[in-house]
Amino acid sequence: MPAAHLLVGTSEPGKTTRDRGTMTSRILLLAVLVTGIAAFFWLDGSSYLSLDFLKAQQAAFNTYYAERPLLVIALFFLAYVAVTALSLP
Repeated sequence: MPAAHLLVGTSEPGKTTRDRGTMTSRILLLAVLVTGIAAFFWLDGSSYLSLDFLKAQQAAFNTYYAERPLLVIALFFLAYVAVTALSLP
């Protein structure tokens, strides 16, 4: 029986060591996640998720829609076409 599994640094036959690229991508993903969470708190992202802010934005949108209904409908249509053309979820 050849001892090829000893050359790759594992004690079990058929298994290889963890790919360095996989570990790098996991560290990069963790760094992006931590940076995103830090940016959320640093930029006071919780104020954008309050009920008062969402109500104010809805009222502003309703006012804009009442003033320019065709423009809002056209922008929604263009956004819908772009998302479906790119197959975004």
